[in-house]
Amino acid sequence: MIFSRPIEEVIKMRHSVRNYSDEKVSAEILESTFEYIKEIDNPFQGDVSIYLVTKEDLPGDIKLGTYGMIRGGNYFLIGVSGEENKDKLALGYMLEKAVLFLTDQGLGTVWLGGTFNRSEFEKTVSILGHQKVRIVIPFGYEGGKKSILGMLAGSNRTKRKNFEEIFFDQEKGKPLSEEAAKEFFLPLEMMRQAPSGVNKQPWAAVKKDEEIDFYMTDRTNLSLIDMGIAISHFAISCEEKNIPGRLEQKNKKESNSLGEYIATWSNK
Repeated sequence: MIFSRPIEEVIKMRHSVRNYSDEKVSAEILESTFEYIKEIDNPFQGDVSIYLVTKEDLPGDIKLGTYGMIRGGNYFLIGVSGEENKDKLALGYMLEKAVLFLTDQGLGTVWLGGTFNRSEFEKTVSILGHQKVRIVIPFGYEGGKKSILGMLAGSNRTKRKNFEEIFFDQEKGKPLSEEAAKEFFLPLEMMRQAPSGVNKQPWAAVKKDEEIDFYMTDRTNLSLIDMGIAISHFAISCEEKNIPGRLEQKNKKESNSLGEYIATWSNK
């Protein structure tokens, strides 16, 4: 196993936490998280940096505000990337792997794509002119009372599209069944369970023989990051279940009836 428990259990455990206790995260967990982040693969070759920041290590004049969305956050992952599509894909892919690592440690997390004081968070990290702080992920031990905004934001956390709505069988030209998905059923199901902005799930996948093509069905400010998150669920599940293959970005048409082509999982 990649983590201390099967990947499907880790993904099931993960949920958005907007209220944190005062319990400190141990130095050992922080160090192991830091080391894990350094080893995360970057299959899209994107311009990405992930920083681990703790409030107690910051100067007192820096206020890491989240506009009332988070209570008690003292630890943060800060995701920085360039402007290109591959940068945003890679950021989602790499950060979600870090999130799952934290989940396996018994810590709560939540993705913030806009409800944070960007200028204050940018003071804590080193960024270049073409880069931007795009994502902030508070983490820690869940506890305490949620804010009103936090409760409203978390009201649809379990909402997901049906398997047959987003996965398709190119050979038969129809929705993909569990039987036809074969060994890819679990990775695709884990992809279906991935978080996304307002649970919009802007992705679809098409199976043809031993390849899976991924498409982005909707383009918003966070869609490419969401795609990276979803593809990371698929890839890490394949890795754990020893399903051969690798991510490639092939020279395919930019779009079809499903959406914009993003990448392919292939064992060829």
